Amino acid sequence: MFFDFLSVSEIISDYPLDESFEKLPLLETTTRCENALDVSFLLETSKASEYLWVYNLLNDSEGEFSRWYSNFSKKINSDVACGVYKVYDDSIVSTVTATAIYDKIAIISGVFTNPLYRGRGYASECVKAVINELYKKNVEKVCLWCEEDKIPFYEKLGFKFMGQIYLRKV
Repeated sequence: MFFDFLSVSEIISDYPLDESFEKLPLLETTTRCENALDVSFLLETSKASEYLWVYNLLNDSEGEFSRWYSNFSKKINSDVACGVYKVYDDSIVSTVTATAIYDKIAIISGVFTNPLYRGRGYASECVKAVINELYKKNVEKVCLWCEEDKIPFYEKLGFKFMGQIYLRKV
């Protein structure tokens, strides 16, 4: 399940059981984006090193890479996930992953840009590319959760607030 990838053990909407749950805004979009330029997609033919680039940008420990790589590459090969990344100066600087597509709904579960490269539009390009790719896969709605201060960023990309989600980390 994609929540394993995120180290989420439980998910409950609109009802926190106790303070161990983190309250986050849940956003959705049904809007296609303008074409994104100059990003690379993780594909069936992508090398493990490309997945490692994405993994290292999203995570701070390499201990679980083999498990993540196995799960995520199978999902990409089964057409129920997608990922993009932006390369600048021979390094990956931004990435977005959608780790679940179920019943015409997709979940974007990872958006990250190296702090040295923020504010240059790289994450926006990656989000746009993922959204466009998801709609090519007949997705009708794309959802994500984020920190409260990130809502304006996602609203510029067509996302709208739809409620709260409560997550408890493992």
